Amino acid sequence: MWETIWISLLILAICMVFLCVKIFFHKPFGSGHVDDSRELRRRGITCFNSQDAAAQRKGRARISEKRKPTNSF
Repeated sequence: MWETIWISLLILAICMVFLCVKIFFHKPFGSGHVDDSRELRRRGITCFNSQDAAAQRKGRARISEKRKPTNSF
């Protein structure tokens, strides 16, 4: 029984070493933010926060609607 536990711990330790090596020596990922991507900026695609801020700067376009009376029973 102890032999199985030691083998399991050894396999787990080896996996942890490989994971640490991959994390520490791997090229880091680029930013995942939409505005940091050159290709998306070229296509005119921006994140929601940027679009919302631009819309608020322009002023909100209001739709004139007439309210219909509701039938309450």
